[in-house]
Amino acid sequence: MIFAADAQAGPVGANEWAIDCAAELHRAADLVLINDAQNVLPTGGTGWLPRFPSERIIHVRSGDERDLARVARLVLRQAVGLLLSGGGARAFAHIGVIKAFAEAGIPIDLVAGTSMGAMVAASVALGHQPDVMIEKVLRAFRRNPIAEYTIPVIALTRGRRMRRLLMEHCGDALIENTWKTFFCVSANLSSGEATVHKEGYLWRALRASAAIPGVVPPVVVDGQLFVDGGIINNFPASVLSSMLRGPVVGVGVTSDWKLEAQTVDIEDKSLLWLLGKGRKEAPNIVRILTRSGTISGDLQTAANRAAVDILIHPELGSIDMWSFRALDKAVEAGYRAAAAGIERIKQGLVVETPKWANFWR
Repeated sequence: MIFAADAQAGPVGANEWAIDCAAELHRAADLVLINDAQNVLPTGGTGWLPRFPSERIIHVRSGDERDLARVARLVLRQAVGLLLSGGGARAFAHIGVIKAFAEAGIPIDLVAGTSMGAMVAASVALGHQPDVMIEKVLRAFRRNPIAEYTIPVIALTRGRRMRRLLMEHCGDALIENTWKTFFCVSANLSSGEATVHKEGYLWRALRASAAIPGVVPPVVVDGQLFVDGGIINNFPASVLSSMLRGPVVGVGVTSDWKLEAQTVDIEDKSLLWLLGKGRKEAPNIVRILTRSGTISGDLQTAANRAAVDILIHPELGSIDMWSFRALDKAVEAGYRAAAAGIERIKQGLVVETPKWANFWR
């Protein structure tokens, strides 16, 4: 069943009838919130959260045929879900995949991710077009976002630069108030479990999802510590597929990344060697911590791959997780990987707009 309401009105007055009906259904119901056509960001979702989970709140612009077609696909379980894995600078390849999809007319109706993949996914949820995403990423990540080192009491970096970048990118956006259904994953160090962020400030969820343990300070909420979701679930395909909205496309960017060293007996090397030649022949502490924190997540990734209908693996070669200057190469690699198999991808997805979507016009 579908309920529709003015995004500005909230769950009051005439909308109370919808609330009561939804509570008595004892089955899933969708709420379509109609926003003004000029809105940059949707509004009104927060007030409905007690009755409708965020993944059942669908925002549309008044009179926008593309938004209404998305509602139809979501309701008919023909929606396209896109899952983006974490992977540091390698995750910029996701933008290339999204660009190829846009050119081929493949819609993206739901989007999710972990760590840097979550940041790219958030741009999709906010309604950014690929060219805008590239521009924003270029501006934000040409410099290493964590190059803000400090005395390593909690972490190697302060984390303020990353927080500032995310707040500039997301503003006051709330997860329940994005144009496309979104979630991201972090790891709760206090409970030892994965946390799926489906509501609240978007920037804070992204900050938690990308907080590499030992490198970036954790996010603290109600006394609990949240860190990079890659350490526990770098490819949360099962979460996205469990929403039963339609086929899921997964993009993985870490399968061919290796951490290697060209020297032995590192413990016998001098400090001078470590600061000089050692920077090329041995991985630094950031890369070691990053890899150590993602190994268990890689095992979960292998298990979750069965939950996607189509899997895309861009060939990223020597691009490192911290190669932020290789953004253009990563984007191009993602574009090539998606474009090369675009016909196969189309065959595996339902991309036709259901005819009954005309009812909404």
